[in-house]
Amino acid sequence: MIKNNKLQTLLTIFVFLFLPQIVFAQMSAKQSAAFEGANVGGSSFAGSDSIHLFAGIACVLVILWFVWVVQSSYEQWASGQAKEGAAGSNVLRALFVMIITLVIVTY
Repeated sequence: MIKNNKLQTLLTIFVFLFLPQIVFAQMSAKQSAAFEGANVGGSSFAGSDSIHLFAGIACVLVILWFVWVVQSSYEQWASGQAKEGAAGSNVLRALFVMIITLVIVTY
């Protein structure tokens, strides 16, 4: 049995429920004005460009999460704590979640 099921489940819930809301959130007119007012120094970074920054951060976090799932599944399989089927199904489930999340974030 894989011992990190609760953590994987929590991360999966976060990825599917909260990550798209964070990445695709639009700034209101008030927020845009506040952002532009804070950048008085002539910064070339616009508020609307911040979505690319957050999408990039989300992609990196999802890929790191996938690497962690693969590594922990391999370690548990190699030590005999998990059978091939359990470790393989965790990796496939994580791969599916990663692909769907990357498609949503980069769309």
